[in-house]
Amino acid sequence: MKQGIYSSTTRTYPNQLFVARTSVASLRIPNYAWIGMVLIAMGLLATATIYRERQSLRAAQASYNHTQQKFQEAQITNELMRKDLQTIQQDKNTIAREAQNKLNYVRRNEVVVVVR
Repeated sequence: MKQGIYSSTTRTYPNQLFVARTSVASLRIPNYAWIGMVLIAMGLLATATIYRERQSLRAAQASYNHTQQKFQEAQITNELMRKDLQTIQQDKNTIAREAQNKLNYVRRNEVVVVVR
């Protein structure tokens, strides 16, 4: 019997390196422990998945709310532009007034006073 690197009860066989003699019962983990570990692992995986999905749902909800707000702003702007267009089409003096205000046009015989 030769002395092994791990224990004094190690034997050498012709085609194998070392075979240690240990009792199988001392290395065996009970079935309920395996089942418990598997259940804990499944619970942790499920919790991580649920957390990740809730985060993505919150991000999608925030994006939806932002898009909804932009849509409402666009609708308000659209209504204002429609009213302005309707006013311009009905009243011809409105065009001249807008030209004077926005483009700084001056009518004939009008005096411009610059205030600083």
